[in-house]
Amino acid sequence: MTLKNTIDGKIAALRAIVALSMSITVAFPAQAQNFESFYGEVSSRDRGEDVKSVSQCPGGGSIIVGTRALGFLGSEALVTRVDDFGVELWQQSYRIGDAAFSTAHAVVEYRNGSGFALTGSVTLSGGYIYVLRLTCEGKRVWSKILDNQANNHRATGYDTLELPNTTATQNQGDLIVIGDERLPIAGGTTHGRVARIDPAGNVVFDNAYIQPNNIPGLRFRAVTLARTTTGNPPVDLVIAGSAGGDYPDWNFDRRGLMFRVRLDGIPGCNAILGSNDTPSHDYFGVTPVTAVGFFNGHTILVGATTPGPAGVAQQGYITRFQPGNCVPLMQSHWPFPGESAEALDAIEFPSPIAGSPMRFAVTGTVRGAMNTSDGFVAWANVGNLAPFIPTQRFGTQQSGVEALRAMDRKNNRLVLAGNTDRDWELTGDPRDVYLVQTDPILLRSQCSLPWTVLANSVNHPDEHFVPDVVPLGRGSAVETPVSLRSDAGYCCVLDLD
Repeated sequence: MTLKNTIDGKIAALRAIVALSMSITVAFPAQAQNFESFYGEVSSRDRGEDVKSVSQCPGGGSIIVGTRALGFLGSEALVTRVDDFGVELWQQSYRIGDAAFSTAHAVVEYRNGSGFALTGSVTLSGGYIYVLRLTCEGKRVWSKILDNQANNHRATGYDTLELPNTTATQNQGDLIVIGDERLPIAGGTTHGRVARIDPAGNVVFDNAYIQPNNIPGLRFRAVTLARTTTGNPPVDLVIAGSAGGDYPDWNFDRRGLMFRVRLDGIPGCNAILGSNDTPSHDYFGVTPVTAVGFFNGHTILVGATTPGPAGVAQQGYITRFQPGNCVPLMQSHWPFPGESAEALDAIEFPSPIAGSPMRFAVTGTVRGAMNTSDGFVAWANVGNLAPFIPTQRFGTQQSGVEALRAMDRKNNRLVLAGNTDRDWELTGDPRDVYLVQTDPILLRSQCSLPWTVLANSVNHPDEHFVPDVVPLGRGSAVETPVSLRSDAGYCCVLDLD
């Protein structure tokens, strides 16, 4: 079901459905409406990488970042802001440093309501991590390219967050940007990267972290502020990623990496898991546990086990770590019978049912035969890391071609982003950004399907190492041309049947 692709038509249609749902079911506020929507122009392949609920900029809604790919013509960082109905407020693309190739992987909203910051990669003489600061309306404030260890290296920023800072001007904190830097040598040797940047775009520190005597090295994919059990301000970061294994190539052996870094850039403890088993392991997402209770201060990392020589299907991989250190307390595999899947993001979410276990949400992509795919959302118990039933799959209206990669909490809702390869308007559009808004009890839309996920407790051994640290330079400011974009529509809305 594709709704009329005009702003007035979309608002009127969705508000009518909201009004109908309020008369038939419970009286949800407007932002409670479930929907699936798409964004991106026909001439490009548009992919969503991250989404955040907007709570400080006027108008609220959500912001989605990703990449607008134009084939041989290059790529641009694509940013789309929508209201609580999913209606596009603005959609713009950015060429960082006026380069031909730019990507976007993460976005954060400043707590003081001044706008957003995003990170990704830009290709100049090499590939560099960038940081772009925008106003609430998408206007560029500043853009910064971070230095590499060498110009022919290729670095990418994969996640960013704002540090709390009650003493800074207008209560604006520094940014943390994490990613990795790939060296042009055999095996794709990679070093982890962490940078801290002040509100004016100045680099406080920018470090490369190296696993000694290991050719594949370290990959950093997601970051969160570590929580304390005492309520004191956090003093370090928890990073989710991968560490190289026993082979000099990422394709043959990877291990899940949990890596802690102090807010001044000094490394803390770390843990690599899965060293003695055949499949590889990766972590792609991380969430802290902040609720008062037995698990307060714990950290949950989510990822996947990748098929090894035995050819087993890819499974989700979930691990809970102890507060203040790098000790894994519980590990779980989520098999997907007859299919392959990976968990890509997670967020703590309180249970709406009094007395039920503390829980968190996990999203990712499940793939079946013929390379079809659906996005999924699963609710899991913090204690045993087992999913609640039912889980929900999105994109099952036809042969699945949807993927989900990121999520955020939106009051008592979730927003999730990825991409859809379905041509919803029959205009020859090959790929669009895909947005899902859903509620904590997962009232289905016309494109979703209840689904059962299993869980097996596992106990992969953990190892530790002392990283080398290479301080880098201060980076450089660059101009960033912006272009207006516009194309959007609805895939599905709340199914009232």
